[in-house]
Amino acid sequence: MNKRIEELADECREYFEGTLNGDIVEFNYKKFAQLIVRDIVGMYDAIDNGNKVEGTDDFIEAVQRRYA
Repeated sequence: MNKRIEELADECREYFEGTLNGDIVEFNYKKFAQLIVRDIVGMYDAIDNGNKVEGTDDFIEAVQRRYA
C-alpha cells in the first residue's frame, strides 16, 4: 500500500464507528475518503498559492507522486 494512504488509514483509526462485527471493528470508509479528499484539496491549495508539493508545482503530477 502507498505510504501516504497508510498514513491516512492510521489517522482514520481515530474515527472508527465502533460497531463490532464479531471481533472486528468496522472501518469507517466515509471518513477515510474525506481524509483523502482533504489531503488532495490541501495539495491544490498549496500549489495554487505558489508552493511546490511533492517537489513539483504541477497539481496532477503532485497527486500522482503522492498516491502512486
